Amino acid sequence: MKSLFNLMLFVSAFVLISCGQAKTDESNLTEQQETQQLAEQTATPSAPKKNVSLYIGTLPCADCQGIRVELLLYNDSKKVRYSEQYMGSSDEQIINYEGVFSEFTEDNMNKLKIELTDGNDKVRFFAKTKNNELIPLDKYGKTDNKLLNFSLKQEVIE
Repeated sequence: MKSLFNLMLFVSAFVLISCGQAKTDESNLTEQQETQQLAEQTATPSAPKKNVSLYIGTLPCADCQGIRVELLLYNDSKKVRYSEQYMGSSDEQIINYEGVFSEFTEDNMNKLKIELTDGNDKVRFFAKTKNNELIPLDKYGKTDNKLLNFSLKQEVIE
């Protein structure tokens, strides 16, 4: 009887120790998973390709202080939002346009053609620089020396 009691005591102790060890292993696994998740959340992700590009700047104006331009390019769909604000004029309202854009190379320059579809079918041309800027071109897509000092600078979108 005494040996049966000792055997049961031994088995009970073994079961208790085993269960305690399983919980410890399980809690270690949970801690490892939480640490992994935290590391994934705080790690710097690889830079995804931006599907939207924003350019902002001021272009010359004959009868005002300048035209503030914001250009939003949706690279996947080739759609564009273009807004102008005539600075220093009696009416500084923002005029918004939508349209499409295309990219092409001409005269050893990467160019951008923007076709605004607001009813007037306006066309704008820009040359892309290596510094992520757009320099305005004339209405035929050619370099205009008067416009070389003006550009739209690419802004970071978060």
